Amino acid sequence: MSSGRRRAYRRARRLKMKHCWHAKTRVRKFVVVPGDGIPCPRCRRPTQIREHGQITERYRQQQYYFRRWFRCMHKDCPTRSVMVDEFKIWNENSWLAAEPFGVIPHPRRQYGDDDLWDDDQNAEPSSS
Repeated sequence: MSSGRRRAYRRARRLKMKHCWHAKTRVRKFVVVPGDGIPCPRCRRPTQIREHGQITERYRQQQYYFRRWFRCMHKDCPTRSVMVDEFKIWNENSWLAAEPFGVIPHPRRQYGDDDLWDDDQNAEPSSS
């Protein structure tokens, strides 16, 4: 059998296995929320809103998890997941949740802020 025929045979076999009843199916662990999310920080196009399907024990054992996050679905954008602190859930029963002494939390912008992605926010005010 020539290499071209062998390659075509393997490809056809792989395609057939994708639709086989015993092939492993992928289970989504998230739910897509209808509507557009925040603009992507790089390409500024709308993102997809995602949430957990259910909160399992795995998430409760972590220091924190995100209840909702955003995903840029555009192929030409290198950003995939956008996590916003507004949806961060801290687990109080975790011993890691306590912040070390002397650490000042960084001020974060919130999801509802109008100037969330403004370019000129770091510009100095003009004296006019």
